[in-house]
Amino acid sequence: MFYKIWKPGIVRGPDIPHGNLTYAGLKADLKPTQNTGALFDGKNIFEFDVSVYNDKYIIIATSDKGFVFVSGSFSDDQGFKWQVLAEKNNENDFISPSVIAFNDRIYLALIEILPDGKQRILTNSISITDWE
Repeated sequence: MFYKIWKPGIVRGPDIPHGNLTYAGLKADLKPTQNTGALFDGKNIFEFDVSVYNDKYIIIATSDKGFVFVSGSFSDDQGFKWQVLAEKNNENDFISPSVIAFNDRIYLALIEILPDGKQRILTNSISITDWE
C-alpha cells in the first residue's frame, strides 16, 4: 500500500498539500506488515500514481522540483526496494501524474503548468523490457 503523509506548509494550487510518500506491506488479511517506510528520501511529494506489472510497482510522483518515476518490489525481510528510473527537475509545476503498465509497455502522463498559466499534457511510453 502507498499513501502520502501530509505535512503543513507548501500547497500546490488551491488544495494539494505536500507530504512524504510512504509504503506499507500488507498481509493477506490486509493488515500491515512491519515493513513500512518513506520513499524518495523525504522529498516533498504532491500527487502520485501507482501501477503493477507482475511483482513490480511502477510509481510516478510530482514533487516541488518536478517529477520522479521509480520501480520497485516488496520483500518480506527488506520492505520496499526501489530504484529511480527517471527524474526531471523543472521550474514549472507538474500535476495529475498517471501511470499504467499494459501489454508489456508503461504509459505515463502528467500535466505541466507553463509560466503563462497555460497547461500542456506530456505523455510517453516505454517498453517494460527497457527497465527490467
